[in-house]
Amino acid sequence: MLKKNLFYFWLLIIIIVNLVPVGTGNINELASGKGWSFRIDYIFHFFGFFILPVFYYLGLKYGKLTHNTRQYIKIILISLFFAVLVEYIQKFLPYRAYNPVDLFYNIMGVIVGFFVFHTFIYKLINSNIVGVFEGDNALSRKDM
Repeated sequence: MLKKNLFYFWLLIIIIVNLVPVGTGNINELASGKGWSFRIDYIFHFFGFFILPVFYYLGLKYGKLTHNTRQYIKIILISLFFAVLVEYIQKFLPYRAYNPVDLFYNIMGVIVGFFVFHTFIYKLINSNIVGVFEGDNALSRKDM
């Protein structure tokens, strides 16, 4: 049950963190695009959305993962939709500001997260070494 809801739980955290009033920075500076200097919150934007496609895919699958291009496109599009939506909503909040750099890091997080998942974790899960969804022995060595 937790695996199925992990995506939605993480998405709720992302929405809350990105839409609640925080900080005392100059909102007008961010909205004008002058906020292109590196800030630590860019790392949070990146990693917040980095894990989103991984949680989405893991929440849908039980057993061995299969190569399904249609499912991959769905994962990327849903994750990108929320990456853009969260930043777009900030345009209409008086205490938050739309920042194109935040949007860039949201999108990069989704893309890099998906490809890291696909190239490393996917291969590890489908190997004979690690089984992810085998009851109480999740992420344990198989038949060792």
